[in-house]
Amino acid sequence: MTVGVAPLDGCTALVTGATSGIGRATALRLAASGAHVGVLGRRTDRLDTLVSEVQGRGGKATAFTIDVAQPGIGAEIAGAIATLGSLDIVVNNAGVMILDLVHDADEDDWQAMGETNVRGLMAVTKASISALKAAAAGARGVADIVNISSLSASDPLPGRAVYAATKAAVNAFGESLRRELAPSQVRVTTIEPGLVSSDLRRSSDPAVIAALQSGYDPTAPLTPDNIADAVAYVVCCPHGMAVSSMTIRPTSQIG
Repeated sequence: MTVGVAPLDGCTALVTGATSGIGRATALRLAASGAHVGVLGRRTDRLDTLVSEVQGRGGKATAFTIDVAQPGIGAEIAGAIATLGSLDIVVNNAGVMILDLVHDADEDDWQAMGETNVRGLMAVTKASISALKAAAAGARGVADIVNISSLSASDPLPGRAVYAATKAAVNAFGESLRRELAPSQVRVTTIEPGLVSSDLRRSSDPAVIAALQSGYDPTAPLTPDNIADAVAYVVCCPHGMAVSSMTIRPTSQIG
C-alpha cells in the first residue's frame, strides 16, 4: 500500500441500514478508509447527523432516505448510484429481528422480517450489479457485495425461528450470487455475527424478550465496530483474494 494513501481512496460504497448499529459503524469505517459512502436508511435526521459526522472527520458521505422494505426500490437505488457516480462496494446491512415463539407470533412481523431481511437485500443487490461489474472492470479490478447475515442462520435458537429462516435465505442467496458474479470479479461475502450490541432486536412483548434472553450465553457481546472492522478487512483484500464467508463470535460465546 502506498504510504499516505487510504486503501479505499477513489471508491464509492453504499451501506443500507446506516442510521444505527452495524450500518452506522460500517459507514464511518469505510469513509475513514477513503471511500465516498452513500448511507441509506429510513430516518432522515439520523442520516444527516451521520453525514455531518463523516464530514467532520474529513470523509465524504451522501444521505439517501430509502426504506429497503418497500416494493419497487430499484429506481431509487439506481438514482442513488447515479448521484454517487459509480459503485465499488455494497454493504447489505438493513435488518429486522423480532423475537417471538412461533405459536405466539404475529404473522405481520414475519412479513416485516421477510420484506427487509430478504426481499429488500435482494432488490438492492439486483439494482447494484451493473454498476459493480463496471467498477470491477476498472482500475481497482474488483468490486464487493457484503451481506450481513447472522449466526442464527446456522444456530437458530428458540424464539428466532423466522428471523433465522430469513438469514438462512441470505446465506443461500449470497453463495449462489458469489458463483454467478465471480467471473466478473465481483466478490460476494456473507458475514455471520454472533451476539452484537445493537438496537436491531425487538419484540412485541417485553416478557418474551426476558424469557428468551434468560437462555442466552452471558457473554459480553461484540460491538458494531467489531463488525465494521470485518467489513473493512474484506473489501480491502487484494483483488485476487476473496473472503466468501466469515463467522464472528465474542471470544467466550459457545453457541
